[in-house]
Amino acid sequence: MAVKNQPRFVGCVESWIAGAAINKYDAVKLHTTEGCVMKTAVLADVNGMYGDRIVGFALESADAGQPVSVQTKGTARGRASAIIAIGASVQGTTDGELVTAGTTAHKVYKCIGVAASAAGAADEIISVVIEPHDNHLNA
Repeated sequence: MAVKNQPRFVGCVESWIAGAAINKYDAVKLHTTEGCVMKTAVLADVNGMYGDRIVGFALESADAGQPVSVQTKGTARGRASAIIAIGASVQGTTDGELVTAGTTAHKVYKCIGVAASAAGAADEIISVVIEPHDNHLNA
């Protein structure tokens, strides 16, 4: 796993409990158990919305039931599942990874932010400016 030349993380860090095993750099979402997080799952259509609502990125690995620090604001590091360009809106996909937001018309894509560095291949660690938003493509 390559980590590109990136700025040190800056932002808000919160402590949660891992609802399932989490790896460092995983994009995480809220678990169904209060106070817990888990890595993002498959990118699927749920009532016209694509992707999990990401709350941040794991700063270390943790087993289920263990505390995990999650960066929720600022510029964080996340793991790409494919090529991602600088400036692209990114969203979570399978296994806590990131992808470029979808581009299908008349869909809504839940994005965690914007890529501040590029990924040339899967498993590269990139910088992401955490800026949650939805991409609405109407054309």
